[in-house]
Amino acid sequence: MHAAWTEDLAQGRTSIMVAATNDDVAYLNERARLHRVVAQEVADDGVRLADGTTAGVGDIVVTRQNDRLLRHGSTDYVKNGDLWTVTGIHGDGALDVRHREHRTRTVLPAAYVGEHVQLGYATTVHRCQGMTVDVARVLVDDSMEREHLYTGITRGRESNHLYVVTEELLDVSLHHQPRPDAAARSVLEAVLGRGDSEAAALTTAVAERDAAASLAALVPAYEDAYATALDPAAVGRMGDVVRAVYPPEHAERVVSDDAWPHLAGLLYRHQRTGADLAELLVAHLDGLAGARSPAALLAWQLDEPVLAGRRDGLPVWITPPPPDGSGHANGRDAVGHQPPTEDPAVADWLRAQAQRISDRLDELTRRTAEHPPVWAAALPAAPDIESPERLVWDHHVREIVAYRDRYSVDADSPLGKPVPTDSPMGRARAAAEAALTALDALNDAPGGAEHDRLREIEREQALEQTERSLEELQQGFIDPLGPMHQHLGILGDGAGPGLG
Repeated sequence: MHAAWTEDLAQGRTSIMVAATNDDVAYLNERARLHRVVAQEVADDGVRLADGTTAGVGDIVVTRQNDRLLRHGSTDYVKNGDLWTVTGIHGDGALDVRHREHRTRTVLPAAYVGEHVQLGYATTVHRCQGMTVDVARVLVDDSMEREHLYTGITRGRESNHLYVVTEELLDVSLHHQPRPDAAARSVLEAVLGRGDSEAAALTTAVAERDAAASLAALVPAYEDAYATALDPAAVGRMGDVVRAVYPPEHAERVVSDDAWPHLAGLLYRHQRTGADLAELLVAHLDGLAGARSPAALLAWQLDEPVLAGRRDGLPVWITPPPPDGSGHANGRDAVGHQPPTEDPAVADWLRAQAQRISDRLDELTRRTAEHPPVWAAALPAAPDIESPERLVWDHHVREIVAYRDRYSVDADSPLGKPVPTDSPMGRARAAAEAALTALDALNDAPGGAEHDRLREIEREQALEQTERSLEELQQGFIDPLGPMHQHLGILGDGAGPGLG
């Protein structure tokens, strides 16, 4: 397990080891750090952390409490479960850190480090909820419960691996050879048969699947793949464009800004629509001199490209999927580069992901029409499904549910509280607000007895939906451990990764 984790890091992947007990986690963390110290990948000395371990320059740490005052990048803040690389140590015990996913930087004050920072090589199943990495490696013993196993094996976006602890004794007759695969299967069957309660385990599976299907999960993965995987050289080319257009002092401030990766992805999406990047950049040069974050300012000024006549079923604030055999409207960019060569496999994945997003919006719009939630009390009733007016109603409601699902808005009014307009969330809210206006509706929540009546109806409908999902799970129509079966194949011949 440790050797495989080491290989993950050597290949540039984010990886986490997961175990059931604090003792196992402490051992894995200490072993991982010792290995990296011996390999001279991290400094031996460092700062004492909340878990009693030490972190030096080069170590990976995890933050364990949300703190909106600790900002990184242009819009984000330090969250529970974030993984960081230590890049510097202050005399008072504060840490300079770089985010493992976004590459943005911040400073963690000494008081926060001493109370809420731990080594980030291994974690318990309880602590890994909400964490997402490239690869998760889970240590399983017979003390683990089913819902905890499910949590552990859904942390890796690329793959999840099980390492099963067995204590198999030789048969007294010595007629049978040891069967480590059978012993591992026995442990897993015991774990799958154990849980706090049947309903709790199944409800957890339903909630996890619904969260994974939400726009809050689908859209960031889609946009990130667009910016970094479809054309891996795009960020470098966008930097060349900025340097060719702007004076050196402005260009270097832009490309060294924490918000540069976001701006580079935005410029790339504009280029794919045929925009003249040099013209776009020159138009916004004057305001950069005094900007604290010139890349963030440029991104806000440029906004997402808007294509007329889109037919992909996505809101205007989501990048359209690459068409089959996609090309570029202009032959070269501002510095004479040929159009980029895009990875066809990534392009296929993006088209499939865009379809998943569109399908999710279809489902949410249908639910709003058939079983209006509390927030929909402000909307006009859905017209008859066969009427032309229903198409218009669906179109506008689709924008509203897209905003709510993407940003996890749970207010009783359609759009919730106002948000800053100079942010991606603000632009998505503006599109939803335009849809609300087109429906001749207000951003109001029902009050008094009407609110209570609608809330009770919503609870009953949610309970019915959960019961239907639980019934499907129990009857095998939906596999609650589908991600584990997909990645590990443990219910096949028993020879999946981690068992052989």
